[in-house]
Amino acid sequence: MPLLPNFVNSITVVRHLCLYYPISLILLQNFTETPLTLDKSIKFCIVRTINMGLIHQVEVRRLNSIRSGMVEFFTPQTSDETMTVQVEAGAVEKLFVHRFQTDQLLVVRGQFVLVILQNRQYRYIPLSDRVPTVVKIPPGVPHGAVNLGTEDCLMVNAVLRHGQPHERDYRPLKPPFPYNLVAVKQALESLDYPLTA
Repeated sequence: MPLLPNFVNSITVVRHLCLYYPISLILLQNFTETPLTLDKSIKFCIVRTINMGLIHQVEVRRLNSIRSGMVEFFTPQTSDETMTVQVEAGAVEKLFVHRFQTDQLLVVRGQFVLVILQNRQYRYIPLSDRVPTVVKIPPGVPHGAVNLGTEDCLMVNAVLRHGQPHERDYRPLKPPFPYNLVAVKQALESLDYPLTA
């Protein structure tokens, strides 16, 4: 069963769809069953899964920025509240499923891999402070974190509320099967870091 609609399997159509919303090559590859060859200008990805008749979208997009002198301003995120989250070095966290909130994650220091459980498969999304990217996780999508590095990772979660928080939203769930740590490492290695002077 394909993870994306059949029309997305056409590279021509994908390039057309990405004309206005560039999609990162690695992110698109993470959400398809077979690797695709696209250019690296692609910076945005929406993944849809259907669970019990509901469509859940996980959005991954690089932030736009405006530079003023030596200061760079990134696209602000709408939220009901913000919180900082730290993923300790060496952490392999269990899954969380929020029923009444959307998470919007942005790494501000370090790097880690976000694990998404969709269609009975894990998707590994690498996130780093060197590639400013926001991941938007809607309610009902199981997600966890893996930080195989030697430094803690700090991120901001710009939370969108869809009702009163429930204690089960913050109770970790045991993953149904182990994470593939080799795939986690490969995801981090595939990050397309910008060139620095």
